[in-house]
Amino acid sequence: MQYQETVDERVAYEMARARRYGLPLTVALFKCSPGGTDPGRLASEVGSRVRCADIVKPMGEGIVIAMLPHTGLDGGIGFARRMLGDLEKVAFADPRAGLSCLGSHHQAAADLVGEVRLALAHSTTDNNLGVFGEESIKE
Repeated sequence: MQYQETVDERVAYEMARARRYGLPLTVALFKCSPGGTDPGRLASEVGSRVRCADIVKPMGEGIVIAMLPHTGLDGGIGFARRMLGDLEKVAFADPRAGLSCLGSHHQAAADLVGEVRLALAHSTTDNNLGVFGEESIKE
């Protein structure tokens, strides 16, 4: 039987690695409107548009997580905006994203993922990107 790591285990590993080397880590969640959106297809679309170092995993509930090592908040925002545009082009209905960057206040993977879920919950049809972080989005 093959072991398959959980999302929390992978986020914890990436958090430890980022802290060990003093590098940024951005985590993003992507979700499209329910009904007709195959989570496997969403994960495949997101996964086909990331760098080799980035990690993409389905989380259930039609949500896909992308872990972006070596990427600060501004780079994560740029990535998420490009991804949202790409998802709209390939016929995903109402794509939304939430993201946050690893901070010193994150003690566990659940802290960081919870913050990103909160950012996703604050995304709207008019502003489909929710950001939780120290820096503000510059329009």
